[in-house]
Amino acid sequence: MAAKDERIMGYKRSSKNSGVISIAMPFLFVAVLMSLGVGVFQLMKASGKPDQPQGQVSQNTPPQNTGNTHPPDTLSSMKRIDDFLAANGSKIKKVESTEIVATNETPRAVAGGVISFRAKITGTGSDGSSLAEYYSNVDITESPGIIILRQGCAAIPVSDKTPKMLEIKANFFGIERSFSYSILFQNQAESNELILVNRYTKNLGEQFMPESFYPSSAFQLESAAGAALSQLLEAAASDGASFYSASAYRSYSLQETLYDRAIINHGKNQRSSAPPGHSEHQTGLAVDFTTNALNGSLLEEFDQTDAYEWLQENASDYGFILRYSKDNIDVTGYIYEPWHFRYIGKAAAGQYIAEGWESLDEYLSIPR
Repeated sequence: MAAKDERIMGYKRSSKNSGVISIAMPFLFVAVLMSLGVGVFQLMKASGKPDQPQGQVSQNTPPQNTGNTHPPDTLSSMKRIDDFLAANGSKIKKVESTEIVATNETPRAVAGGVISFRAKITGTGSDGSSLAEYYSNVDITESPGIIILRQGCAAIPVSDKTPKMLEIKANFFGIERSFSYSILFQNQAESNELILVNRYTKNLGEQFMPESFYPSSAFQLESAAGAALSQLLEAAASDGASFYSASAYRSYSLQETLYDRAIINHGKNQRSSAPPGHSEHQTGLAVDFTTNALNGSLLEEFDQTDAYEWLQENASDYGFILRYSKDNIDVTGYIYEPWHFRYIGKAAAGQYIAEGWESLDEYLSIPR
């Protein structure tokens, strides 16, 4: 929801010099002026032009989170946006509207989640066709309750200072919008396939573990996730795709060992291992795949295998999604891991893929 790029409409009222007006005419003159004023006002209303001020929310945007918008310096913003589009090779030749949209347009957000903001620019191309382009070059105002991960992207970390109500202000070349959220906190005591676990969520604690495990000697996963993985591996084998689980459930203590080792090998700013209590593996809902060709190692080259291609096409049918993609390292907080898949259930996985979500952190910022 954002400001429309409309030029401010004005008009000029003029009258001819009527010469010498007699003393008896003032009341008639005032009446004529009042009549003209009403006529102009009715003409403006009939023209169909919006009577709201510049910068008000577009009526074509989702109504859930209207936020607050602020009038930009219209001509200045339009010129800067035109220059920006030209510099970025845009196919839009005439801008019709510009608005800021969010991955979470609802009035509620889950603590620990991530919200991205983009500028949606619509217009016409050189051939007159209608076009819409999205840009992440949105500036977010720093404020308590958020961590800015990159331009146009902010996390809501869980802490003692996490607010119950949060306002996030976004700006794109003078087009401004404020997003207001009521913050919800996850109940980590309940087993939930849609639990969000990342660097910004509450620590799971040493005692957290799945309520039950799927009976298998090949891997250890939560019951529903394990049953789904068993079906997935059977289907893959029948299609000639060969891969297996290298790592699934991990305890808090095992994750602590792996994390300490990663710090020693790669430094405190490493992004290859999660801190203990912040790993999806502790939920029993995550699995790392590998192949014999990779000697059982977890390597980026996994995305060059037939196994990875099969998973990309079929994993969501069994409730699994790729968790740490190449283009969202700043969002997820971790390196690209083509081997790491997360179970979220068939319905959620189908929605996640169909709607084109780019990270689980953004998808689960919306209460599900």
